[in-house]
Amino acid sequence: MKTYTLYTCAGQLQLHQGRKGVQVPVVVLNRREQVMEPAELILWSRLCWRFRDREQLRRDFETAAEQLTPPDEEKGAFDGLLCRLMTRGLVMAGEGDSQVDALYDLLCNLYVTPIDNSFFGRLTSYARLASAHRVPAASAKRLLRKDRPTEQERRILALTRQAMLSTAELVKCEEADARDVSDSGKLLDALYYDDATTCYNIAHLMRQSPKRDAVVLAVSNLYLRKQILFQRVCL
Repeated sequence: MKTYTLYTCAGQLQLHQGRKGVQVPVVVLNRREQVMEPAELILWSRLCWRFRDREQLRRDFETAAEQLTPPDEEKGAFDGLLCRLMTRGLVMAGEGDSQVDALYDLLCNLYVTPIDNSFFGRLTSYARLASAHRVPAASAKRLLRKDRPTEQERRILALTRQAMLSTAELVKCEEADARDVSDSGKLLDALYYDDATTCYNIAHLMRQSPKRDAVVLAVSNLYLRKQILFQRVCL
């Protein structure tokens, strides 16, 4: 039986002021700054707002590395770089007998962080791009256009603005029809209202939930449309 493996990344890329005013790219993961080497940053960025299998990721990385560095220097380093980033918790993998199973395995323990989708936030992003490059009108229109989430996606965004929730916990909230997790008591009632579920087994239990696929699809689509980021609480 064929097994699917998918990869993505966690954390948020930021530019910090380094020595002599040089901007240094770092990835902030669980409030910790992770300094990236150029090759690591290339590989990590190939997974930002993307899901890739290993061969897709290798091709994307090698194409980018050819443009930015001597190709012989970076192509042979792919396996080692991927292993290093996974060890640091910056890249994750999920496996399953189907694409949806692999996606759930990938996302179940990742925490969903919504991105500011206000018009001011989108306008600021456009201004930053425009200051560095000439942005075509069509690109500006796409960037400034307000995202239109589905009802399922709106529920996920509303929950994740109240509390830090993993994808497995979002499935549990959907099972319980929970809409208010604004304090610790309400959060515990939504997630652990039965005797079977614990913080250690929730990802395993939600694998068989009838709500799983709808939540996984919604989380995946929000991520692909750059509406959320993933974080890891424990490394």
